[in-house]
Amino acid sequence: MRTRMFLAVAIVLFFAACATGVKYSPQELSSYPKDIQEHIKNGEIVLGMTMQQVRFAWGSPQLVRTLTTKEGRLEEEWVYSNILGLSKTYLYFEGDRLTQIIAGNPSDIKQK
Repeated sequence: MRTRMFLAVAIVLFFAACATGVKYSPQELSSYPKDIQEHIKNGEIVLGMTMQQVRFAWGSPQLVRTLTTKEGRLEEEWVYSNILGLSKTYLYFEGDRLTQIIAGNPSDIKQK
C-alpha cells in the first residue's frame, strides 16, 4: 500500500514539474515577433528574450539572485532545475534581456 502511495505521489510531482510556462492569452503574445511567439508556444528560450517572454515559455524560476559583474554591471540570475534537482539551467539577464544561458540540459536551448 505504501509503495502505491509513494508511486502515485511521485507521478503527480513528475507531471507538475513538467508543466512549463505561465498561462498567457494570444493578445499578450501578439506584440512579439513571430519567431518569439513560436519559441514561447514551444516552451523554448533564446538569447535576447525579455524576462516576461522567458516566464511565458518556462514559468517562474526556482531561484532569483541579483549579481554584480566584474565590470560593475548588475545582472539577474535565474535558476531552473528539474524535479530531482540533478540538472540546473542558469539564465542571466542584463536589464530586461536574456544575455547568457548555462544549460544543464543543452537540448532545452534553441539557437536563433
